[in-house]
Amino acid sequence: ERFDTIQAFCSTVRSAGYEAGVYSAVYFLLENMYQPSVSEYYVWLANYTRNNRLPSYSGNYDMWQFTDSGYVNGVRGKLDMNVIF
Repeated sequence: ERFDTIQAFCSTVRSAGYEAGVYSAVYFLLENMYQPSVSEYYVWLANYTRNNRLPSYSGNYDMWQFTDSGYVNGVRGKLDMNVIF
């Protein structure tokens, strides 16, 4: 059922001319999704590691959200920080 929902959403987004992907925490992705089913889409992986070490997730991912406590000059408050590969 989750894959059907992901596929319906992503195919709708793609048919409108945009790229589509899945955002998920490592635990949810490992425990609740069949990983090959999301491999045809971009995967944005949320995983906050110590010392910003790369996640131990063995699947493919295109973006990594490594913290929700980042700072950028000129912006007030904490921010999510991400890396795109």
